[in-house]
This record gives sequence, C-alpha cells and structure tokens, in this order.
Amino acid sequence: IDFVTTTVEAGDSVRVVWLYPESTRVELQPHAKLGYSKNLYWYERNVRLWGNARFDVAPSKEGPLRLHAGKMFLVYPEGSFTVAGASLHPFIKQP
Repeated sequence: IDFVTTTVEAGDSVRVVWLYPESTRVELQPHAKLGYSKNLYWYERNVRLWGNARFDVAPSKEGPLRLHAGKMFLVYPEGSFTVAGASLHPFIKQP
C-alpha cells in the first residue's frame, strides 16, 4: 500500500521541510522529492525519498522515523544522517 498523499519537491535549489509535530528537519537537495501522508505521518512517521537529502530526526514518543528510498528501508529513532545516491540503491552517510 502506498502511503504517500503529499509530496514536496526541491526544484533547482535546496529546500528545507519540517515534519510535525516533532519537528524533524529534512534538507532536500536539488531535484529531490519527499513524500508522506499528511493525515497519518504524526503516528506512523513513514516518509519516502526520491533523490538526496539530509535528515535531522527529532525523537518522538510515536517511535522511529521509517524511511523508504529506492530499495532501502531505514528505521531511525533520532539523530542526523544523509541519504545519497539517487538510484535504486542509495546509501547512508552519518556525520
């Protein structure tokens, strides 16, 4: 089941997106796209990424962030990481 109901695209420049209510910050790199369910994000914390982005994941009592990117699925409770490689096999870089 595809959960994405809302998408945000970066266009030709970097775009910052805030995911509420816990204030996770996502810095989309040019031409990247972020998808999530506006109605369900607050308790499922599922997001889908196409392209490259830096995530600053805020802790939440609802559980970890669940990221889908290409063929990768990542569960990340809190902290910072970057998803790079806009293909089916992206990779994670941590600071």
